[in-house]
Amino acid sequence: MHQSRFSVVFTTLLAVLVLAVGCGESDPTAPPDGWETDGDRWWHSDTDTADVFPDQGDMQAMGILDEEDEELAIEGDEVSGEVFLKGVKRGLDDFYKSNPAIIDSLFDEYAAPELGTDSRSGEVEEQVQEAVQEARNLLDDYYRRPEVQEQEDISYPRDLYEEGIEGNVELQVRVNSSGDPVAIRVVESVHPELDAIAMRSAALMRASPARVRYSEDEEWEDIEGWIHFDVPFQV
Repeated sequence: MHQSRFSVVFTTLLAVLVLAVGCGESDPTAPPDGWETDGDRWWHSDTDTADVFPDQGDMQAMGILDEEDEELAIEGDEVSGEVFLKGVKRGLDDFYKSNPAIIDSLFDEYAAPELGTDSRSGEVEEQVQEAVQEARNLLDDYYRRPEVQEQEDISYPRDLYEEGIEGNVELQVRVNSSGDPVAIRVVESVHPELDAIAMRSAALMRASPARVRYSEDEEWEDIEGWIHFDVPFQV
């Protein structure tokens, strides 16, 4: 039996919060050398920015489902096979955010045939949840999401700490095939200074790249992908 690796929507970048108290320290809000910035977006200067900052807020934004599909209610005691599979895809939105087009291709090729296209009756919502778990396990044979491996300590400015300014900065990070962050976007802001501190930490982190194989006979290939996580600042 396969073990699911995809049970959490967002990875939390566990911050070692160090109160910034003195002068003489490097600016914790400054981008690392070789990085460029534009508001809530940072990117490495060697990066083509055309496709690294996609809207991945929901399945419609990712181009996987249309507006009508996003609003479909999986309820009652009977649904068609098509509606059922769309409900399963919606349950995999966290997984899709890592690489929408590739994941959708793998889902259609490997998960959908196993789940089947028959209509469902009875406790349909419960069946959808079971199918979501089964799809995760099936996809586990063909795709690995990138994961954070190493991170820098995160400074929590004393003045913001004492003012009680806190929250989770939500980030979307593009990681290249070597595991290097190349583009960062703030999805959920807390405070401009805390946002920048979180982004700098993400820019300096090390990660494992996404990995894919398109059949069981192929070798795993390192590819680019996205990591989504929260950086918590808590008083």
